[in-house]
Amino acid sequence: MPTLTAKDLKPADVLLVQGSGLFSRFIRLFDGGRYSHAAIWDGAKVIEMECHQGDGLEQNDLAHTVGGANFVHCYRYISSDRHQLGDQNYPPEPILAEVANYVKQSPAYGYSQVMLLGLLLAAREIPNPAMAIILRHILDEAAEWVQRVLSGNKAPLICSELVYNCYLKAPLDEKYGLAVRGWNPAVVQTYLPPRTTALPAATIDSAAADLHREAASFLASYMLFKGKAPASSALTKDQTGNSCHAVVGDTGFAIGDFVTPRDLESSPNLQFMGPVAA
Repeated sequence: MPTLTAKDLKPADVLLVQGSGLFSRFIRLFDGGRYSHAAIWDGAKVIEMECHQGDGLEQNDLAHTVGGANFVHCYRYISSDRHQLGDQNYPPEPILAEVANYVKQSPAYGYSQVMLLGLLLAAREIPNPAMAIILRHILDEAAEWVQRVLSGNKAPLICSELVYNCYLKAPLDEKYGLAVRGWNPAVVQTYLPPRTTALPAATIDSAAADLHREAASFLASYMLFKGKAPASSALTKDQTGNSCHAVVGDTGFAIGDFVTPRDLESSPNLQFMGPVAA
């Protein structure tokens, strides 16, 4: 497909990014997708949660986002009945209004890649028991980050959550919601897969069990920040028959508290448009 530049992008296009750093590689490993970061184009700037220093929401030039990545891909909204963003009755303005709201609220949010990675580690099987000690350190750092966010009167917000919520919260009869698998961190610990089955007996207590406790502790503190109660959620099935988490009685869309780059990548409401260059 032809490479897209700023003039080819449309307002409210979603940009999915493959970063080049170590955390980016870990995110891709545990998320299972090609991307480690997500952002949204407002027609002039890339609106994103800063993925390098944890500085919160930023408005960056396209060159800034592209320059620090292995690659950036553009995805464009398409409705379930195949209407593309910009078609009649599908204007981008409601989504852009939500983008503007987040920009206005910027001081109230904070983000670091370590938060997304912590959530992924807490909800995934360990691919290699030897990684347990390293991953425990990452979970510890993620928990410390959550505490720093709290002390600064901020609310945790991950990059893909920003993109998802800009679409979900847009008015116009909620027609812009993105169908994603999603995860609910308030209840995911209830369904954590066993982490000890592949470990030698001598290492179960010191490695997998400790990591399991670290994951549950991190998820519990994150849940408190989000104000979510386990009673509001249930384990259900997605369209492919896989287990997923959704709010009981919701519209069918996953909640935005833990939507990952892979969720956006695989959403049927986001159509791949091509690679992006500055």
